[in-house]
Amino acid sequence: MNHPFNASKKTTYFHSFDKKASKTKPAPNCRGLSKFLKPRSLLLVNDCFRNESNEVFGVFLQRLFRKILPVFIAGIVLFACQPTPKTQSVKAKIKVHIKTAKVFRGDITDTISIFGELALRQEAWLSSQFEGRLTDFALLKGDKVEKGQLAGIIVPARREALLQAAENISDELKPLLDEQEKSIPLYYPVTGVVLDVRMHTGDVVAKGEHIVHIGDLRILDVQGELPVQYLETARKAKMLKVQFTNYIHPDLNLPIETFTANVTANQSLIIRLKLNNPSLKFRPGMRVKITFPTPVHKEALLLPRSALVEEEGQYFVFTIENGKTTKHHIETGIMHNDYVEIISGVEENQLVAVEKAYSLKDNLEVITD
Repeated sequence: MNHPFNASKKTTYFHSFDKKASKTKPAPNCRGLSKFLKPRSLLLVNDCFRNESNEVFGVFLQRLFRKILPVFIAGIVLFACQPTPKTQSVKAKIKVHIKTAKVFRGDITDTISIFGELALRQEAWLSSQFEGRLTDFALLKGDKVEKGQLAGIIVPARREALLQAAENISDELKPLLDEQEKSIPLYYPVTGVVLDVRMHTGDVVAKGEHIVHIGDLRILDVQGELPVQYLETARKAKMLKVQFTNYIHPDLNLPIETFTANVTANQSLIIRLKLNNPSLKFRPGMRVKITFPTPVHKEALLLPRSALVEEEGQYFVFTIENGKTTKHHIETGIMHNDYVEIISGVEENQLVAVEKAYSLKDNLEVITD
């Protein structure tokens, strides 16, 4: 029976489907499919009996997609165009648990602290007023000396030359050398301890050159740089507390000796306190902390420091009323590590948050413990 289609034409669609299967499997019965497929559609494929078996199935899929695909795309478009239902999100109000304290009245005082060091009150350099060679001098650092004690001898250059020539002079003429050029004795100017030695026996000393540095350790100065705004407060205190920062020793209460007349560029002056040191256990250069109290502020408004919130150099607190927070700007006075004096901003007995202050905001509902 002759096939109703032209078998000489090449396949137009689905020609690459399973060529291996076409060589091993027999051609499908196209008569059954022809009832389902219209002749117009079957013209899209040629030789369905002798070519690949998948070609007929491909035509079937093509017709199926042509009918279903438009419906599928239309469904997607309609679904996408539908308005999104509004979901109402219910936010639960969470109340914050905080600790509070009342603003109260009490006495408070401040403590002014400055740092300083020990310094020599009396010191001197032993120098020669004449040029010559230093002899009979034997000192080391730490040696104790007494005022007026012989330190050494300066031999002028002319006398040194005469002494060299005296080897050829008779003993009767040698006493005349002392009248021509004499040696110059050196004496310690103060009683104290040798701090520095610059010259030794045999060295040639120029006029005015330093030989040895001597300091009196029996009385020392405690010196500190005091800001001028605390001058009157320090005057009224009279006795200041001195604490050693790098030396184990009980605190000392020392009287003020004097203030320097000149004010430095950073608006401060040097304060001097007298420290008796008979046992010589203190040394110049030891670091100290000098403290003195300010006048007592009686019945001042106080609150815990943990209630403060600092923002750009200004202080705020949160008061609690009817379970809600209110932010207040405050002016502070004396500030300690535990309590703060309040000049303005809150009143006595007001309830303030002393916990989680930095996490609070205005008009926030809270639960107080």
